Amino acid sequence: MRRNFALTVYCGMRNLRGMNGLRHQRTSRGLLLKDAAESLGTDPGNLSRIESGKQAPSLRLARKIATFYGITLEQVFDGQSEKAA
Repeated sequence: MRRNFALTVYCGMRNLRGMNGLRHQRTSRGLLLKDAAESLGTDPGNLSRIESGKQAPSLRLARKIATFYGITLEQVFDGQSEKAA
């Protein structure tokens, strides 16, 4: 049981780091949450949950995010997006 908990915590932290990278991608471009969400075809609340790591994007939205920020799809989920800026 403890092993599964540690794995969950590790994956959760890795995911949060990735989503914070998405927030960095947005703010480093001077974009407001509502403007980025509109460009991506989603609502600001949804994008906020994705950036904060509370929700994972759908594959369709992840592809839009990757194209919008000029990063790879893997970087959207992997936490490496801040290195691409």
